[in-house]
Amino acid sequence: MRDAVDDRRSWVFPVVALGAGLALFALAVAVVLAASDLDIWSILLAVVGGWALGAAFVGAVERLGAAGLIVHVVVASAAGAVLATVGSWGDLQGSPVLRAVVVAGGIALAPASAWIWIALLGRVLGRIRVGRRPSPPSTLDWRAAPAGGAAVEVRAVSMSMRGLAAGIVLAIIAAAVLVIAVLIGLSDVFPRLGPRSLVVLVALPFAGLAYLALWAVVQHRSATYTITFGASDVRIANAGREERFAYRDIDLLRWRERGEYARLEVRTATTHRTLLVGLTRTPALPPLSRRTVGLLEAEGLTAQVSRDRALTTYRR
Repeated sequence: MRDAVDDRRSWVFPVVALGAGLALFALAVAVVLAASDLDIWSILLAVVGGWALGAAFVGAVERLGAAGLIVHVVVASAAGAVLATVGSWGDLQGSPVLRAVVVAGGIALAPASAWIWIALLGRVLGRIRVGRRPSPPSTLDWRAAPAGGAAVEVRAVSMSMRGLAAGIVLAIIAAAVLVIAVLIGLSDVFPRLGPRSLVVLVALPFAGLAYLALWAVVQHRSATYTITFGASDVRIANAGREERFAYRDIDLLRWRERGEYARLEVRTATTHRTLLVGLTRTPALPPLSRRTVGLLEAEGLTAQVSRDRALTTYRR
């Protein structure tokens, strides 16, 4: 039962992003219809809605494993091909609603495509880097800890999943503010530009700025941590400071080995600690050793494994 709940929760972000994207795109179409042309607000709504739809697609295909990668490549190629023809669509003389949908869609397609391609590039480069390594890096191998137990050293960001979501929202808001400033400052120029010019000058920079802002935050907050699973507790050390979580006090422990959301998450009655590894230069976490699994289960923690076997959740 809990596995099913975890699977449903993992789809919350794609579903919410899809709903928000569709709502914003519908508003953009309505504004185009009301104004009979593009204006600042219709462009902004289409750009943000397009990004949300692209983020929803990326979040969905990343949860589908190898099949998701194939779908990612196909859709990215199709989106790029359609985007290349935006400027040649011409002025539609048919239904005003159809014209508004096509005009807003041409704008929304750019940030959606940009986000899809950025995510695809990251996945492909990650596979190439892993494929070139004859063996995992030494920092991702368990080693004997001086105080006993197995330890691994990783580059990570101390940030909860809610904090990551908030960071994504703040990055989008920061980029949107800059885009709004540009649109307002050049409000007399943009209405005279064609769809392709709007894509290049507004939509693509928006997606790029949002991604760079998030990347800068992650790099600024990343640090080196040593994670140790001892005989009776899990220890997290950084810069001479160490936190200890006794197995008997842990209510939930998540260990995701790979992907952008690779992480260690520990929750007790008084503390909730998360180390995000997938957003840094460390590509993956090593599997938990049999000894560690046995110690966790001996303390009354039950394991639930995700369908892709990348995430193991221990609950009391």
